[in-house]
Order: sequence, then C-alpha cells, then structure tokens
Amino acid sequence: MGVHLRMTKAQEATRAYHQHLYARARLFEPGTWLEKPDAPLVALVHARFAHAKHVRVLDLGSGVGRNAIPIAHIVGPHGGTVTCIDFLDIAIAKLMENAERDRVSGVIDGQVQDFESYAMPDKAFDLVIAYSALEHGVSSPENVTQLIRSIQRATKRGGINYLGMTTNVEERDVARCTIVPSEMAVNMWYTEAKHMLEELYTGWEVIQEERTPYEERYIKYGREILWRNDFLTFSALKDIRSISSSL
Repeated sequence: MGVHLRMTKAQEATRAYHQHLYARARLFEPGTWLEKPDAPLVALVHARFAHAKHVRVLDLGSGVGRNAIPIAHIVGPHGGTVTCIDFLDIAIAKLMENAERDRVSGVIDGQVQDFESYAMPDKAFDLVIAYSALEHGVSSPENVTQLIRSIQRATKRGGINYLGMTTNVEERDVARCTIVPSEMAVNMWYTEAKHMLEELYTGWEVIQEERTPYEERYIKYGREILWRNDFLTFSALKDIRSISSSL
C-alpha cells in the first residue's frame, strides 16, 4: 500500500500477531476468530439497512473484512458503501483481495490510516463500527474518549455506533504459569469501560450492551500464551429527539 505509520510498542505487537494470523488463516475458514463475522452486528445491519438506499458504513479496524464483507453484501445492492480503515497495511491488502474474491470490491474502500489522525467527515455515516479498534488503534487510554467523540460526530442523526472492546485482559505463559505484561495500548477493566461508554452515549438510545468471556492460545516471542478477556459489545442509536446539535 506504500503507507508506513509510526507505531507504539503496543501497535507493533498487534501488527506482529496479525501478520502471523493472516499468513496462516483464510477469512471465513474454520479454526480462528476469522471463521465468521460478528452475528449480532450482521443481524443489526440486516434489520436496519437491508432495504435502505445509499447507506454509508465506516469500519474502523476492519482487518481483512470479517465484518465489512458480509455488510457489503447487504448494503451494496442498494448503492451502499463500506469505508474500511486499518493501521496495518497487510490487513487492507488482504481485505481488498477478499473483497475481489467475494465480488464486493466496488462497494469497499480500503485505506491504511492511523485512527487518531483519520479525518472523519461530520454526519457522514449511517453506521460506524469500531470493533476491537478502541483498545488497539490508539496510542494511549487518554485518546479513547477523543476517538469516540470523533465517531459520534461522524454519525448521521438516526445512525448507529457499534463498538466492541476487549477488557479485563490477562496473558499467561502456559509453560511457566506466569502472567505476561500486556502490550495493549488500552487495557481497561470491564466496569470502567462500560461506565465510560454509558457516560459518552448519554442521550443516545442504547441498543446492545453485552459481556462475553473469551480465551485463545497463541505464540508470542516463541512461547505459548493463554489470552483471556471479557469482550464488551456496545451499540447505540443517535436519537434525533434528544441529542445536542453539536454532535
């Protein structure tokens, strides 16, 4: 893609993990979390946008298209578009390959961008997705709120934000039975993240708020690591009746 971004140590760790994953796993094949899209998100898009015209979707942290490609199949036939942003060039390269294979390349616009410097146009999108983007795509916890505010401003009135955030992260060296320091930029407690989102989305209509335990094993620096977390899924509607015009 020809774009090289300055990364934090946490973002470099994220790059290494995903490069390894994308090299050995194909999208929608069994065996990894790439096997299928987020079912509640796809169901929401079907329910809200299946018959709407010219729907504009923004997917921050799109990866290789796990969610973006199924969504493109839903909104594309009626003139919709899916703008996909990821700070990993390998992710966008694989995304466009997958979009071509699934015949939705004309619907998807893939861009290698730093989330924090990406200029989101105001009130431009019907749906903004930030799925595992808030904790991986920012340089510090202080910038999470700023990114969410940008997401909110980029959402049309009556539009939806769909957020998925990894919380309560624990990484354990399997052989040594020791805790490994997390290299995530943002590692919040579940209750802390939940409270933050509820405060930021005051005045919005909350659609979903769910806690899902998750674990997987992977290789890090040549050692087997057991990764555990509680995943927070949060979605909200920008209620045209009660939200300040500043958003």
